[in-house]
Amino acid sequence: MKIEIKTLQDFIDIKAKMEGVIVITDKPTSSNKTHRLSCPYLEERHFTQKVVQNKNLNGHYF
Repeated sequence: MKIEIKTLQDFIDIKAKMEGVIVITDKPTSSNKTHRLSCPYLEERHFTQKVVQNKNLNGHYF
């Protein structure tokens, strides 16, 4: 099941569960990246930039 992560609080709550993965789509490179929730590169600042500040212009988090 694919659920889009739209708020910083949802991102924080999902990461806290420490099970599963997050998929990040990147429109400029036409690529998808899958990260385990324990990945050190899965940071709030990246989510905030892509989803909150840029309003999903360049991609999405699922």
